[in-house]
Amino acid sequence: MGAYGIINQYGLKMVGGPVGGLLADKVAKSPLIYLKWTFLIACIAMLLFIQLPHENIGNVYLGMAATLGFGAIIFSQRAIFLPRWMKSALRVNMPVLP
Repeated sequence: MGAYGIINQYGLKMVGGPVGGLLADKVAKSPLIYLKWTFLIACIAMLLFIQLPHENIGNVYLGMAATLGFGAIIFSQRAIFLPRWMKSALRVNMPVLP
């Protein structure tokens, strides 16, 4: 379980950010289009995650893989949120740092 936490906290953040940025720039050609599609994928993934048996999950690794997959989607989105927000904030001369 310790390795799972390390992968979730550090591995997905380090990999999800650059992969999300690369997909937003090169594949989707727009951060907003990328966020729209990943939000849809995240909703579908969450619905599938809810359908996993929770009384007695026979395969714990299936639940771990589903959680890591959902985390990868969210961390790739988070890499797009902050630069997009800061760009908009700077455009209207809003201070972004305290």
